[in-house]
Amino acid sequence: MQSGGGLMARPMIVTTYDLVQGTFSDSFTARYHCPYEECGAELRSTEDEIGATEHCPTCGTVFQLHPGVLQGRKQADEDARLNREEGIRQSVANKQRAKIERKQQAQAQKQQKEQLRLQAQQELQRQQQEINAAGQVVTANQGRPKNNQLKLVLPLAIVGVVGFVATLLVAMGMLSGEGGTSPVSVVTDVGRNLGLNQQERQVLQEEIESIESALRSSEIRADTVFQQQVGRTAACVKMTAAVAKALGATSLETDAIVQRVGTNEILAKTVFQQLAAHLTGHIEMLGLACAKAGASESEVNLISLSIGQRDTLAETVQQQIAARIHGVMRMAELLAKQLGASTATLEGISSNVSLNDSLSKTVFQQMAARQNGVVKMLGAASIASGAESQSVSGIEQGVSTDDLLADTVQQQLAARLKRSFEMTTVLARAIVVK
Repeated sequence: MQSGGGLMARPMIVTTYDLVQGTFSDSFTARYHCPYEECGAELRSTEDEIGATEHCPTCGTVFQLHPGVLQGRKQADEDARLNREEGIRQSVANKQRAKIERKQQAQAQKQQKEQLRLQAQQELQRQQQEINAAGQVVTANQGRPKNNQLKLVLPLAIVGVVGFVATLLVAMGMLSGEGGTSPVSVVTDVGRNLGLNQQERQVLQEEIESIESALRSSEIRADTVFQQQVGRTAACVKMTAAVAKALGATSLETDAIVQRVGTNEILAKTVFQQLAAHLTGHIEMLGLACAKAGASESEVNLISLSIGQRDTLAETVQQQIAARIHGVMRMAELLAKQLGASTATLEGISSNVSLNDSLSKTVFQQMAARQNGVVKMLGAASIASGAESQSVSGIEQGVSTDDLLADTVQQQLAARLKRSFEMTTVLARAIVVK
């Protein structure tokens, strides 16, 4: 090579250069520097020129761009293209498989739901048959005094002669046969009807005041109407626990339900799931109160099975909430019946709720309509327990006032949950004072 970059006998081979693909074509342009170190001029060559003998226009150095670089780049691009196409095919295949699996899972869930619905329906029919059979036994024994009649007639002196009462009931056939009452439950019911002692009244009154105070604090912390709904339903569960205790339930029984609600609330991922969990607890607590008030196990189970059937048919958590509010109303109706509310009153409330339910256009309107039924049923229970009618009617009239102030159906539901809590409080105080 001549000094200053003269011509060389043989061309230099350039193995390092950048390849730039055209914007509107698949061809490449090579970018590189003159291989002569003392020159280093920036050069460009087209794809067709790669591999041909070239010379630097600045220093005249003869060189060739090694074609292997271009071939390697093309091969790499081709491999990348094939990989992309394979990836796309795999992605499409995976999506198709996932779609098929989802469809199969949906079909399996549908079949399982249908199976559960049929099982619930069969169990519902079985329980109804048991109740009908129990009713036939009662009809056959109309000449004999019923448990509730016996409780009202027996004087306070029965505490000293419980053994005699048990013997008398055995003689009358009240402690045996389908639908009968066990000696343990008779003694428990007698104790309840004798009323609470002064210390028990004081403890329950303090508990009622504590629950009211806790709700007031919860209302301050609530940032949304949905948080209000959850907080008020939770308070209803706790106040219903006070009702159950006043009717003879133990703290162990009520605490077990409250703890289950707490666990389900922790597992809930949305505020709607939290509300559904608390409504389940409300149903369970009302069922406990019904049992302590004298309802048979089959009566409570019949409502529970009906709720379970509705819950199984629900496709969304909102539909579950509506179903469970209906369950709360049904259980409140049973409690009111056990406490002495007239059948005509309860049937009138139920009929009115059914009418409003049928007129509802959305599941949220159904929730509000059914929650109003809860307020009414608890009101009937309160009146039957000796609460002042003025207090009950004031709460019921408050529902109408709340409706005028509510801008949305969610606010309407929240307001009616608050009225349900107030009515439960009136009921609890009425039973405690008895």
